[in-house]
Amino acid sequence: SATSTNTPTSTPTATPTPTRTPAPVVVTEVLYDPAGNDTGFEVVELYNRSANPISLTGYDLRAGTAGYYTLPACTLDSYDFVAIHVNASGTNTLHHLYTGPMDGNMSNTSASVALFNSTTHNAQTMVDFAQYGAGGQTWESAAQDAGLWTVGDYATGVAEGSSINLYPNGDDNHRGSDWRACYPTANDTNCTGIVGDPSQTFLP
Repeated sequence: SATSTNTPTSTPTATPTPTRTPAPVVVTEVLYDPAGNDTGFEVVELYNRSANPISLTGYDLRAGTAGYYTLPACTLDSYDFVAIHVNASGTNTLHHLYTGPMDGNMSNTSASVALFNSTTHNAQTMVDFAQYGAGGQTWESAAQDAGLWTVGDYATGVAEGSSINLYPNGDDNHRGSDWRACYPTANDTNCTGIVGDPSQTFLP
């Protein structure tokens, strides 16, 4: 008589979730509520945490409610900073870029900052993201899709005159708790220390 043979059932293999390679350029400081007049004094700072120079030509920064700014032809050296002066006019230099007039100023209560490597804005072109004051800000969902943020997370807002800064410098784990309130320095490329803890300082 014929002998039946049981065909083994294959176990489906789960498709691994791709791990996004951390971008070499990150948003490292946001001064969204400077002391006194805000117009012309708000700053978003970028940091190149890689060992190689990075061309930022054509990158697009959404500086909260101020709107979008497309970076001009420029290269950010390794382990170096560039301060982008929001809604401000001036002469661009190696470490300082000026957006010119924008839609307005950044929100003093809650907003998001998003960096794209193109003027096409989506999860695939997003390089870095942070939001402060509250969750649910513009581009939050795309940032989660890009592996750059978690919906609902945010950096705690700070008092007028303080900025939020990644601590340690450039240590971006894409979460609100990466950010600290710090003392900004006018016309410098980084802040001078953590609010409430002077033992924690930053490189100039």
